Amino acid sequence: MDSDLQQYLDKIEPLAPDTQPVWGEMTPQHMVEHLIMIVRVSNGKIEGKAAYDGRRQKVMKRFLQSDKPMPRQFTNPLIGPDLKPLMFKDLATAKRELAGELYDFSNYFDENPNARPVNPTFGPLNREEWIRFHHKHFTHHLKQFGLLD
Repeated sequence: MDSDLQQYLDKIEPLAPDTQPVWGEMTPQHMVEHLIMIVRVSNGKIEGKAAYDGRRQKVMKRFLQSDKPMPRQFTNPLIGPDLKPLMFKDLATAKRELAGELYDFSNYFDENPNARPVNPTFGPLNREEWIRFHHKHFTHHLKQFGLLD
């Protein structure tokens, strides 16, 4: 697994089922499962659909390349604001699944170096762009639960 992605698993490890978010409505398990779903898009298991095209996608891609953090109340245009039903029996299971999906992400791009899975907000991304996205996205949610300053 990419070492910069492993660090996020280490930060998520102390997350407990009763950890309260600093902002937003997600529970810890909802957040981890939300991360699982987008990692599955990045590792080729789920086909992503772009919500934007043309000029809007270019603007969003510039944001991705910037050092600006994701806004607190950012809403994925294809998911919407509502919480999704939980997929796993508990948070510990979800954490293990996230670790596996990140491992599969690394393998996917080792085997498919020219792949460009479609991110719903930013469009087709290569490995480096996906790592940058995951950095922004994981950082956003780690801050949401007070796991990062």
